Amino acid sequence: MYSKDLTCDEKKAGFVLAEVEPGEQGVMFGIGPSDRILKTEDPVGCIRYTHQRYGKYAFQAPDVPATWKPAFEEYARDPVNAICLARENEKREASVRIIPLPAC
Repeated sequence: MYSKDLTCDEKKAGFVLAEVEPGEQGVMFGIGPSDRILKTEDPVGCIRYTHQRYGKYAFQAPDVPATWKPAFEEYARDPVNAICLARENEKREASVRIIPLPAC
């Protein structure tokens, strides 16, 4: 579930409330045209920040549409660590291979 509660710490770190899916608002940090950090909340209220990438898995057929997918299995519990983890992840290959699409 997307979290729509933008905290002061998140705002200071550069997170914004934006459309994360058609018609769905959420707290996110844009890393680039195909990468973002998304704040999610589970049913019991635990907050997680997940690095996501827009694209397709390498094994998917060409006609399968691209979607947002977790870029790595790790997640962070606070916004600053989420950004640091995403920056560190840029230096290594994603554990789930995703073919990023070019920005339009």
